[in-house]
Amino acid sequence: MKNKILLVALVMVLVLALVGCGGTPTTPPIEEDFINIISVNPDSGLVDGVDTDFTVVVEYNLFSSTQGTLDISFNTDMVDGWSPVWDAEFLVNKGSGTHEFNVAVIPKDWGSQGDFSVSVGLWKVPFVIGEHNNLDWDIKILTFQLPPQEQITPGHMAVIWYDWPQPSGSGFYNFDVFLTIDIDPGIQSAYYWAHSFYFKNEEIGYMGLQTNGYMQGEWVGKMAIFSMWNALEAEPGPGASCEWFTGEGEGWSCRKKYNWVEGHTYCLRIEAYGVDEQENEWWGAWAVDTSTNHETFIGKIKVPASWQRMDNYSAVWVEYYGQVNDCDSITYAKACFEQPTADNGSSKPNNLTSDLGTTCPNASITLLENQGVIFETGN
Repeated sequence: MKNKILLVALVMVLVLALVGCGGTPTTPPIEEDFINIISVNPDSGLVDGVDTDFTVVVEYNLFSSTQGTLDISFNTDMVDGWSPVWDAEFLVNKGSGTHEFNVAVIPKDWGSQGDFSVSVGLWKVPFVIGEHNNLDWDIKILTFQLPPQEQITPGHMAVIWYDWPQPSGSGFYNFDVFLTIDIDPGIQSAYYWAHSFYFKNEEIGYMGLQTNGYMQGEWVGKMAIFSMWNALEAEPGPGASCEWFTGEGEGWSCRKKYNWVEGHTYCLRIEAYGVDEQENEWWGAWAVDTSTNHETFIGKIKVPASWQRMDNYSAVWVEYYGQVNDCDSITYAKACFEQPTADNGSSKPNNLTSDLGTTCPNASITLLENQGVIFETGN
């Protein structure tokens, strides 16, 4: 019996030796000094020069000294030097633990010179001059908001110039050209397909269709537009609006919300529309849906008598008037201009000359037999 009691006692002593009095294994002290950054908030999206509240969590172990301090610093003054936040210094005793710094700092974006960063350090106490008092440190790079990407306006992407026969008298009184938008890029795009015409005194006007037009202070979606620079006055057609424009020159523009249909062919017509007492001449613009024969009057614009009538050159073109991040961001579109005539079909162009825009190269021109052209643009 005594032998059994002795055996049990020996087993209990062995168990206590293995697990300790608390019933869990003892962890030997870490024989190393270290400090590590666990997290920084925020660690990205910083704004240069804007006072920012940072929360920095660290873990540490102090082995070689009875006491020590934790400090935090940022390279706000020099790209390769860190300025301490003195009132954030924290006293610790020998052993392991975690600590949370809460500090306010004004970040500095060093750009190409280097990174902005936070540094934490573990120091022994007391501080002894002439000795190496810093036991360990850790650094984390912090990042800034990316600058907004500079956008581009592609502008004219493809152009066809019409070289007309020399008109008799004061010039042509009418132009017709047929436009078919075969692939609609959608209202989120900013396309304009148009016919430009020039008067004898070199003043200019144009008319055409847009994917998303601006009228009376708001974006209205698909629109027909007719404009002339340096004109005298304008009157809108039913449901349209005429507005004085400035910016790239000045003039009158008549605009109408116009739900053109992909695959339908539209006759874009410009024609002399009467004169006033001073012989100043009105010019009218129409869009005719050849699928339904429905004719839409956009409006009329009056110009001085000295302009005479239209000269022997004009152009059809496609423009992207909105802004995009890059040329690859332009939505794909396909449109066809064909059957250009002057003076109610009595005259046709002698020659066609093509030209591509210089801002974005993703445009192509295909010439057709009927003096037509296909514009393909975007991706």
